[in-house]
Amino acid sequence: MLTSEGPSYRTLRLTRPYGRVLLASTAALVILLAALEALGRTQVVQDALPYPVVIGNDDFGSKLLMLDRMTASSGAPDCFILGSSMVDYGFKPGSFEDSYQTATGVAAHCFNLAYAGIDSWSVSTLATALARRYHPRLIVYGLSFRDLIDDRYQPDIPWVDYEMGQPSLEGWLDAHSYAYRYSHTLRIIVRQDNWGVAHGLPLQPDGQHIKNNELTSQSMEVLSSSPYALWTRHYKLRPVDVKGLDQLLALNTPDQRVILVEMPLAPTVIESLPDGSRAHQVYADFVTASAASAGVPYLESYQVYHAPPSDWADPFHLSYKGSDTFSHWVGQQLANPAD
Repeated sequence: MLTSEGPSYRTLRLTRPYGRVLLASTAALVILLAALEALGRTQVVQDALPYPVVIGNDDFGSKLLMLDRMTASSGAPDCFILGSSMVDYGFKPGSFEDSYQTATGVAAHCFNLAYAGIDSWSVSTLATALARRYHPRLIVYGLSFRDLIDDRYQPDIPWVDYEMGQPSLEGWLDAHSYAYRYSHTLRIIVRQDNWGVAHGLPLQPDGQHIKNNELTSQSMEVLSSSPYALWTRHYKLRPVDVKGLDQLLALNTPDQRVILVEMPLAPTVIESLPDGSRAHQVYADFVTASAASAGVPYLESYQVYHAPPSDWADPFHLSYKGSDTFSHWVGQQLANPAD
């Protein structure tokens, strides 16, 4: 019907509920991420999956997993044992704790946070990060002549930087999110097309890896070849590692003691390396003087600690059995330096 006002038309009006869709999508994403995070924190899921990884070093992520578990079950450790793979395989926290407490009456709750290839500079930054986060009473650094000259490993770990007070999104996520850590693991698996590649070596609850190879004459023969020969030929301390050791020693206070321990080598290793005796003397003189200047104990093992062939996995690493004996000896020596 037409009126003086003209025809009446009704049109279809389409609305775009972008706001509601975006809100619902965001809520769903948050719920999904929260569920993944909760699952990633359960031990059942963790035991079924490869180790979670942090940016910068694959092994470090597995160590953090065990450290988190220890902290949740028995409290944060008040003692950290740091160093390279020589320490990772060769220092058993439980044996050290037992002998140290027996000799001194002082209890220590230790965790082995050593990983392959770390040098003195990287140890100092890691120790600083741990000091800020966990406030340990004891930091034990197991080192060798290699720690002050080898520049092949320079890990950039955002977790360490974050804990040192250098904020970054990657560092925060690695420090707080298991879902994020497992995303790194997934990338490794996809990139290498191998589910087992990210599992790594079995870890003890106290952070120690187990190495149970047997020392052979063939393993001793590689000492004259590269890269081992490069460690001692033309031996010269690397300035950045010298600075790193100084920074580590500066962490020593009455409430937070730093201890240096020379990791042992299989018999004749030093003598078998090109110019090995001179190289070791340069290293030993420097570390001894630095430790004395800082008032820090330094336990030498060269020509002092003697282990049978059965205690060695290879020329540079103690077996699990050997780590038990050596760690017990370290605890005794710290309490009775003259023994």
